[in-house]
Amino acid sequence: NEYDVQTIVAEGKTYNALVNQPSERLSVDFNVEHVLTKTHTLRFSFDRDTNTAENLGVGLFDLETRAYNRDGFTNRVRLSDIGTFRKKYLNEIRAQYTWQEQESVSLSDATTIRVQEWATRGGAQVSGGRKFWELQVADNLDIPLGRKHSIRTGFEVETGNYSGDELRNANGTFTFTSPEAFAANTPNNFTIRLGNPLVEYRNTELALFVQD
Repeated sequence: NEYDVQTIVAEGKTYNALVNQPSERLSVDFNVEHVLTKTHTLRFSFDRDTNTAENLGVGLFDLETRAYNRDGFTNRVRLSDIGTFRKKYLNEIRAQYTWQEQESVSLSDATTIRVQEWATRGGAQVSGGRKFWELQVADNLDIPLGRKHSIRTGFEVETGNYSGDELRNANGTFTFTSPEAFAANTPNNFTIRLGNPLVEYRNTELALFVQD
């Protein structure tokens, strides 16, 4: 566990506050190795990382209502087999599958009011997140050639699916250049993000190699 503290100094330094930003990380690793035969060994591993963070986006001119929380995890599974056959060829094959998710949630989604160099109030307007999965398969083969040469050859295939739907500023932000402009209700600009935030794509790569 970690604890950070952000200082809010807003409204001409007439508003002061300290905001705790706790975060938590957890990592778990599990490994197993099993001798299948006299020449082959199987290895299996699993690891998981989780993380959470609270009260992000707060500090300096950003007031407490601007806070949002984020949490996510990453899981990874690996499986490999290494061994010899015909007494002289060494082969290693391995596979790995990874999947990850991350999501953010706002304390408030209210329209943001930003008075430059003075204060920013309203919601953080952050929602959604990102996730992906990846699969990797690779193989290496060592082939001895006489006393002076050895050939190593292999391949790797990697494929994955990636998506994100994080949305920010869905309810808009009014920006004022000064406290006087805010009191007169004359914003300098208004911004808002519209539409479907979902982005998703697939990627596949193949690699081959031979070396002497």
